Amino acid sequence: MSGTNLQTLMDACNTPPLPHTQIVVLSNRKAAYGLTTANPPIPTVYLGLPPFLRDNPGVTRDDYDLAVAREVLKVRPDVLVLACWMHIVSEGFLEVMRGVRVISPSSSRSPESKGEDIPVINIHPALPGQFDGANAMERGFEAFQRGEVDRLGVMVHRVIGEVDHGADNRERGRGAQRRGLDEVRPIGDC
Repeated sequence: MSGTNLQTLMDACNTPPLPHTQIVVLSNRKAAYGLTTANPPIPTVYLGLPPFLRDNPGVTRDDYDLAVAREVLKVRPDVLVLACWMHIVSEGFLEVMRGVRVISPSSSRSPESKGEDIPVINIHPALPGQFDGANAMERGFEAFQRGEVDRLGVMVHRVIGEVDHGADNRERGRGAQRRGLDEVRPIGDC
């Protein structure tokens, strides 16, 4: 993954489309492109699943998701954008972000943390109902080449428990024209 969605968000910080915006890059991949391009003053946090499980015997994937939620709550964002976050988030994580679940603090000196209905959105490179999950662009292009679909696009959706099925915040697509990918141009401000 090249991190172009994240880079676009970082570049747009404190510009007319995103005035007074603070970004923190939280990655589950140590070598993520966004960690290398997030120059100060953009803070970065790495919290990978394999090292978390290795360094904390007896913990579960849900424990990891709650640790990620703690990191998010430290920032208290107005919105959480999953820009190339390649793990499916758990219902427990989403409950914290919706403010319906309180999580224990990471240290005994910290108060309990509760989300405040922080919207969690995802940028998915496929239209609703098409190519859910990983490798959507590749699968979509292959289906287009075989003539199985005549329209590809991108959706921005609210994250729910079912992968890539949240309510659309914005949807744009381009009618198919048999051209190479190098001829396809971005549409508007998606």
